[in-house]
Amino acid sequence: MLLEVILSVVVIATSFVFIMRSYVVSLKATDTARNIQKACLALEDELFELDMKGELEEGESAGDSQDGAYSWRVYAQPIDDKKEINLVEAETGRRTGTGGKIKVATYIRNKST
Repeated sequence: MLLEVILSVVVIATSFVFIMRSYVVSLKATDTARNIQKACLALEDELFELDMKGELEEGESAGDSQDGAYSWRVYAQPIDDKKEINLVEAETGRRTGTGGKIKVATYIRNKST
């Protein structure tokens, strides 16, 4: 009888440890997803501003998000002779250096031509 009680306590304790570990892992995954979303929103804001300007300048520009937690960098280069369409490569990441960078490539058409 005593052996059965000890065994059941060990099984319950082991189960509790695995449940707590999965809870911690899910919290980390949620935090990572939140950081990726914030970084993508910062990059989306910058790409939207570039698209609204109507004309892209060739070269590199960089800056920070409104809250200062994320940095972004955009490279633009024309891909045709008339400079109507630009290849835009953009990346964003946390300013603290933790976490990876998110890179995006897209095309933006100059509106003035």
